[in-house]
Amino acid sequence: MPLKHLNDVPQFNSLFVLLLGLWGAVMNYLKRKHDKYTTIKKVGFFILDVLTSGGISIVTYLVLYGYTGNEFLSVGVSGVFAHLGTRAFYIFEQIVVQKLGVTL
Repeated sequence: MPLKHLNDVPQFNSLFVLLLGLWGAVMNYLKRKHDKYTTIKKVGFFILDVLTSGGISIVTYLVLYGYTGNEFLSVGVSGVFAHLGTRAFYIFEQIVVQKLGVTL
């Protein structure tokens, strides 16, 4: 059954998807080496990770739930996408730093 309105989305699943996105952001944040960054940059990196991971997870969930209507599949895949999306963003960031010589 296709999704016709955002009020039709189950609220518990949406909360769980956001928690999965937050988990992906925390895992990506803990993976970084924090020795050379100031506190402001550390907070900025964490906020960036939360926004990226949360956004990817909720958009993926809404697209899959709206298209398939399967809640279990939508939540699971959005959690995986949240983790892999922040990981890809981290890898892209490292490539930019190495190729362009930009310091973060």
